[in-house]
Amino acid sequence: MPLSALSLPDFLYGTAWKEDRTRALTELALRTGFRAIDTANQRRHYFEEGVGQALASAYDAGLITRDDLFLQTKFTYRQGQDHRLPYDPLASLTIQVGQSMASSLEHLRTDHVDSLCSTVHPLITIGQRMTSKPGKRCVGNAMTDVPGSWELATYHFGTLSG
Repeated sequence: MPLSALSLPDFLYGTAWKEDRTRALTELALRTGFRAIDTANQRRHYFEEGVGQALASAYDAGLITRDDLFLQTKFTYRQGQDHRLPYDPLASLTIQVGQSMASSLEHLRTDHVDSLCSTVHPLITIGQRMTSKPGKRCVGNAMTDVPGSWELATYHFGTLSG
């Protein structure tokens, strides 16, 4: 499926820096009409599990279904994390991304996310990120450490499996 066939949101509700208010603020965002959520498996700045709690509450209340949402999460390399890592720091990058993704799916209480972005070191290739585990529909790069270097495209490969 070409990227142009995807229904990508114009605006996402960002969940960074909300800490113990993540659940309540994400629920409020959903109640006020947001249907696209951006989070990350980076406990340093995000409480992804709180997003999952808000989603579960909204599902249980009949406010939304998973099909109503666009969920985006991010993989963050070691230097962007604190001590609460969602992966084994000694594992290969492919394994780290897979472990982080599995943890995100658990946090968000879903079997897939619609977009997996990566805040990565510039030496990590798109190919290394693409080959890791199922559960994502789009793979893109949020930013690199190179000033002014942004990959603006989101790469779509269908639902990856295997």
